[in-house]
Amino acid sequence: MPDAPELNLDSILVREKHSKLSQLDPDFYERASQLIKELEDEKRRAEPDSKYDDDITEQLEVAIEQVSDIIQIRMRKIVGIARSQSVKRKKRDAPAMTREEITFYNALISQMTAWRQDCHGQFGKRQVKKETGVLHEQKEPEKTAVTKSPEKKKDICKDYIVLRLLKNVPTFVGVDNRNYTLAKEDVVMVPTVNAKALITRTAAVQIGIK
Repeated sequence: MPDAPELNLDSILVREKHSKLSQLDPDFYERASQLIKELEDEKRRAEPDSKYDDDITEQLEVAIEQVSDIIQIRMRKIVGIARSQSVKRKKRDAPAMTREEITFYNALISQMTAWRQDCHGQFGKRQVKKETGVLHEQKEPEKTAVTKSPEKKKDICKDYIVLRLLKNVPTFVGVDNRNYTLAKEDVVMVPTVNAKALITRTAAVQIGIK
């Protein structure tokens, strides 16, 4: 059986269920991925239907479920923080987020700000001049997932769906009249009609936000 890594998923899950966004180790996602990979490798080496195989299978299933729950809980909290900060229009330091979570957060801020700006423009309100609430602790520049089209403001306020891209997608014009250039592993908000088309083509999966 593989050595138990220094990663207490039970403790992290309990903490996430009863507090604000907690502080995770910077390499949490990398370590969680490594834990699951080691358990999968160990299961492949185990004799089928043996007690050891049953034990490893149970460990693997529990680990996958716990990591998934942690991701979902933290994602909902990050969406709430992004929604609040995009309205407050203030810069702030990363609140207990990992590098991967900051990337997700900044993508949300960019999409929310652009959507609000377009809606304000449609209804004749003062437009937001720049992105607000963006975190600035990343060492690498952010990808720009959406290029705004300067033309046509009609039909802007449509429902959007948060997606994670499974493959690169050539530039297309969404129903909101914006050009979208999406790359594998991007996390973006896309109009519902276009999002469903990408999901149907298995080019993306929806990120559920409860």
